[in-house]
Amino acid sequence: MISVLTFNFLALVSCLFIGIFSMESLGQYLWLPVIYIGFYYAYIVLFILMMFVSTLFVSKKKSYNDIHPFYHWIQVRIIEVLCMLCLVRLKVKGLEIVPKDRPFYLVGNHQSIFDPMLTSMILKKWRFIFISKPENFKIPFIGRVLHRNGYLAIDRENNRNALITMSRAIELMSKQGYSIGIYPEGHRNKTDDVLLPFHAGSFRVPLKAKVPVLIAVIDGADRLSRRKFLYPQTVEIRFVEVVETESFNNDTQSLSDYCRQRILNDLAAHAR
Repeated sequence: MISVLTFNFLALVSCLFIGIFSMESLGQYLWLPVIYIGFYYAYIVLFILMMFVSTLFVSKKKSYNDIHPFYHWIQVRIIEVLCMLCLVRLKVKGLEIVPKDRPFYLVGNHQSIFDPMLTSMILKKWRFIFISKPENFKIPFIGRVLHRNGYLAIDRENNRNALITMSRAIELMSKQGYSIGIYPEGHRNKTDDVLLPFHAGSFRVPLKAKVPVLIAVIDGADRLSRRKFLYPQTVEIRFVEVVETESFNNDTQSLSDYCRQRILNDLAAHAR
């Protein structure tokens, strides 16, 4: 990850500078590892502060219709830092099947708050955004970044507002070539069930926009919140299948059932 390498490099250069110009005895050099760690975390804090200040220029009242290169860079770096601090190791399979020359509609299971962040980082080279719940846009600092990069808020409790969001998603995909992700379960799975029921209505978007559905499975993210101690945890994201939607004849329920079953089958096949 670029951020990790950058922080290590800066900390190392700072230690070398102090060692060469400020230390005179061997005993002082024994403090270099401690100084290195101090610089490492100091640069992380400085980075977070700089990112926070940059988001103050994002207006919550304004509607943004594009992914801004600078704030997209910030978003990816934030996720890298969070993964580093939370000791999250990411493993990816099936990236080669992700469409490169046309937009797609990503659907998957939802295990943790890390899911959209990790998926966005993996697909950073694509024009990719998520449909997300309004609460995520209220998160300090991060919410402003998502808003500036065109993420769509959906209020499932308000059918009219939800319909407006879905119409906007269709327009972004069919006219502007954006790829969009959503979790058809509606919210994070906090139950003992492997997968919650899907909201079939969310599959109206790819059918209307005439784009394929990319099925993604996230595995292991649910264990992040159950850790009693902070130890490394591997999260695997698998891109399972690209589903062409023409054959479903605008049948949202059939498309929903098919995608849900593919996710269940993949989770069963990789059960630990």
